[in-house]
Amino acid sequence: SDTNIARALNLLRAGLAKPISQPREQMTFSTLLPELGPMRDLGKVLAIQQYVLLADGRVQEALGIARTGMKLGRAIQMDTLIAGLVGVAIEAITIQPLAQHLEQLSQRDTVTLYQICLEWLNQPNPQSALLQAERQWMRASLFEMRDTAKKEGPERIARDLGINTK
Repeated sequence: SDTNIARALNLLRAGLAKPISQPREQMTFSTLLPELGPMRDLGKVLAIQQYVLLADGRVQEALGIARTGMKLGRAIQMDTLIAGLVGVAIEAITIQPLAQHLEQLSQRDTVTLYQICLEWLNQPNPQSALLQAERQWMRASLFEMRDTAKKEGPERIARDLGINTK
């Protein structure tokens, strides 16, 4: 319902207004990332919301939703390369409805869109931190695999990686 969507968007905005840090102290090969799928789905919900707002001629509100989507996409670009890719996908998903309706934008709307772009460009580039986190994750994973191989043998590692040794 519209009430649930409005509540979810308010919760998302409140969360994005808070300081954001990596959700895990350490990552290894066995660390799961269950939040990434729902985050991408949330990006899709934001895109649908924009589409509806643009269809109703509520361009400024659609621009606000795009801003929220861009913030969400940037916020999750930490920990792993896959999180970075999901973040980029969310940004692309949430800017697409505007790209398809540029003819609807007034001069005022264009200025707002320009401001959103400047905000995005002025954010620190997450790639350096992302690659550093990925390096740490890979290092921890290799140590975890080494320890598992010592305890349970290399066959266990092969099984975990889906490698058929027969």
